[in-house]
Amino acid sequence: MASTNKTANLGLNQWVLSDPVLMEDFNADNLKIDAAVSANPYVKLLSITTTADAQQVDLDVSLVDFSRYSIIQVITDASVTPVNKASYIFARINNSGGIERQSLTTSTMVNQNYVSRSSANTLENYRCTIKMEISGIFSNTSNYFLRVRTSSATWSNGYNIEETFFCIPFIAGAKPMNINFLSSSSEAYIKAGSKFLVYGVKI
Repeated sequence: MASTNKTANLGLNQWVLSDPVLMEDFNADNLKIDAAVSANPYVKLLSITTTADAQQVDLDVSLVDFSRYSIIQVITDASVTPVNKASYIFARINNSGGIERQSLTTSTMVNQNYVSRSSANTLENYRCTIKMEISGIFSNTSNYFLRVRTSSATWSNGYNIEETFFCIPFIAGAKPMNINFLSSSSEAYIKAGSKFLVYGVKI
C-alpha cells in the first residue's frame, strides 16, 4: 500500500510511522520526478559566481548542444570597480561583437564591438543587469546569422532599459564557444561576487 499522505504537486509519497515502506512506492515516485524534470522546457545550463576581480569573465558554452534549444538566455548582475573608471560592461560572443539593428522600425545597421552593454555608474552599490537571448539556425552545412536579442537595465536615480537586436555572422559549422563579459576600461574590473547564469529553453 502507498503512503497515507501525498505531496500537493506530483502526488509523491509522504509516509507516516504506521505506513509500510515499499520499493514499488519509491520507484513510482522516481518515475514521476523524472517525467516532471524532462517536461520542464527551462533548463539551467551554467551558473558562475566570480571569486576575484577580473577585467573579463568568460563563460564556456562549448559543450552546450545548441540544437536542443530554441533560445539561450544569459543573465548577469555584474558590477565594476572602481565604478568611475568604466563607462560600460560589454557582452560578446566568441570575443566578437555584432551588427546592431538600432530599432525594429528602421533598417539602420551599425557594426559594434559588443552584442550587449550596460552603462556603468558612479554609485558604489551600483549593479546592472544584462539579459541576452540567443537564437538562430544552428547549421553544420551552411553559413548563418546568429540572432541576439538583448536588454539591459540600469538603476541609479531612475530606471532605464535598453533593448537592441544583433546578428552575428558565423562560418559553416561554427557555434558559440564562449560568452564574454568585460569592462570597457582597462582601469576597471568586474567585481568578485558577480553572478552569471545561462539557461536554455528546450525545443
